[in-house]
Amino acid sequence: MGDLLSWLFSSDGFMPHGHCYLWQPSTLWLNVGSDVLIALAYVCIPFAIYYFVRQRKSTITYPGIALMFAAFIFLCGATHVLEVWTVWDPVYRIAGALKMLTGIVSFLTLVAVIRIMPQAILLKTPGEMKIEVEARTAELVLANARLIAEIAARDAAERQLKDAERKRAQSDILLRTIVDSAPGLIYAKDREGRLLLANPPTLALIGRRWEEVAGLTDAEFIEDQQQAAALMRNDQRLMAEGVGEEIEEVVGTEAGETRAWVSIKAPLRNDEAKVVGLVGVSLEITERKRLEQSLKEAYEDLRRTHQAIVRHEKLRVLGQLASGLAHDINNALSPAALYVAILQRDARQSEAALGYLSIVQRAIEGVAQTVTRMKETSTEFGPHAQIRRVDLNQLIRAVIALTRAKWSAAPHEARPVIHENLELAQGLPAVMGEEGDLRDALINLVLNATDAMPAGGTLTVRSRSRKDGRVQIEVSDTGTGMDEATKRRCLELYFTTKGAQGSGLGLPMVYGTVERHGGELEIVSEVGKGTTVQLRFAAVDTPTAADVVRESPGPAAGHRVLVIDDDPVVVESLRTTLELEGHSTAVADGGQAGIDAYEAGLAQGRPFSVVITDLGMPAVDGRRVAAAVKALSTSTLVILLTGWGHEVQGTGSVPAYIDCVMSKPPRLAELCAILRSAVPGPGGSTRLASRMDL
Repeated sequence: MGDLLSWLFSSDGFMPHGHCYLWQPSTLWLNVGSDVLIALAYVCIPFAIYYFVRQRKSTITYPGIALMFAAFIFLCGATHVLEVWTVWDPVYRIAGALKMLTGIVSFLTLVAVIRIMPQAILLKTPGEMKIEVEARTAELVLANARLIAEIAARDAAERQLKDAERKRAQSDILLRTIVDSAPGLIYAKDREGRLLLANPPTLALIGRRWEEVAGLTDAEFIEDQQQAAALMRNDQRLMAEGVGEEIEEVVGTEAGETRAWVSIKAPLRNDEAKVVGLVGVSLEITERKRLEQSLKEAYEDLRRTHQAIVRHEKLRVLGQLASGLAHDINNALSPAALYVAILQRDARQSEAALGYLSIVQRAIEGVAQTVTRMKETSTEFGPHAQIRRVDLNQLIRAVIALTRAKWSAAPHEARPVIHENLELAQGLPAVMGEEGDLRDALINLVLNATDAMPAGGTLTVRSRSRKDGRVQIEVSDTGTGMDEATKRRCLELYFTTKGAQGSGLGLPMVYGTVERHGGELEIVSEVGKGTTVQLRFAAVDTPTAADVVRESPGPAAGHRVLVIDDDPVVVESLRTTLELEGHSTAVADGGQAGIDAYEAGLAQGRPFSVVITDLGMPAVDGRRVAAAVKALSTSTLVILLTGWGHEVQGTGSVPAYIDCVMSKPPRLAELCAILRSAVPGPGGSTRLASRMDL
């Protein structure tokens, strides 16, 4: 390659071209100047062509031909440069090589021109181009007009679409706001029951997020499958019938609550009126149902209360009539009872006479008992045939002993084992009542408790003193217990949960006994945990005639006795009886006369140690007499003798200044026992010997 270049650029053996010009300056520089100008033009023209092609490449039909012409012109310019060069340096070989290259490029350009000549001939002339451009311009103007119209129409359509979309978006927002803000449940389901829509309250009820329940059926998110199946069956029915409906439904939540709803459901239809699902709105009515139930219960309680008030008022009026009648009958029987007792003690009476007197005595007692029962059926107090202090602890032990054989399993028996648990308070105060009635009530409670433990358990009986001064008994079991509905009705007459084996009289009888004794009954029960029945009674410390008879210490002691009554027959019979018993007796007709007589005895230095006074007397009754006597001397024994004795004892309204209460007609044995128990005290006072044991 180096040798070739040396050969090309070698000028050995040649003479400069200037010899051809004879080195004449004018000729030489004329040719040199001409070649320089031609070379300069030939070199600049290709660059202009290249720049033009580069800038208009996308619009020039044959850019390659233009570039080949640019190369051909450039090489021509280069040959003129070498012409100037060879004037002084005879490098004719390189000048010839350059001319050869120029010839080759020129030939190739010629070939390219020949090849494109047919296509170039087809090119339109400027005139034709102008006409075509004008035609195309007219078409473009028309097309542009149509495009402008289409654009305007499209813009109008887009504006309408955007306006419609805006209104739809506003409607969607409003609808969503209404759905989300609605206090009730709003939901939609497809034809298969899959959830399509659920507002926040619906999701709160389900207890899940929308992402967790979207597209699920009720069976897939409601734990109670029976409930879910019932809801889905009802939904399918409504969609099949194609009509809406308002129904009440009860739905259980995952938290274990049961809630009631009123639902309005209707088929969901598409544009073709075809049923494609279900839409529903549900409002909770749990509280309304509870209030309705409470209202029903309150109405029922009001009805029962009204019936009880009416019944109580009837009994009150009847009781007043019966009490007045009983008082008069007891007053009339009192002399007969006392005189019969006196005659029975007379040793001169024959056997036949004593038999007759015994018949008369039983007849008098029968009349008294009939009068007592007549009062008891028309008052709120229990049977007071034997009103006395009752030791409840002793009564409880007796009831357990009486009933043990019924509920306690023997070793050879296969009955369930019931354990006995007695929790009895020491020093429990006594209560005033009829021991038989209270015993029957406790027996009923114990048997009810053992019946409530078919599989065995623990029977607990407690007694205790309350802070309010009352005595409380509790009978508890660990059996089946009662629900609220049973608790509300368990005291109703003839209501029973034992089927044919129960009479429905046990608890109502217990309740009646407690009420008649002025007490209270409360039932605490829970299903599966057992029942506790609480009885509360007022504690008392005033002895009755029966108490004194039971605790009388022995021989009689002579007393100075003042008998006060407005019935002269009763006064005379009492005077006679007391004098026969060895007591000094004075009588007074009425309360004020009795107070005057007592004051006179004190003034004369001959005080009365015992005062027996009737309760119901005109102007000044027995209570005022007793209060006046105790105000003058607290050591005097005051005995209240009245035809209302049972009522006074049963209500616990015996004043503190009355030492003992006796019912008419009086029993001679009781009266004598009371006077025997009245023994002298310090300073000449008189007291009941049994008072120390009360």
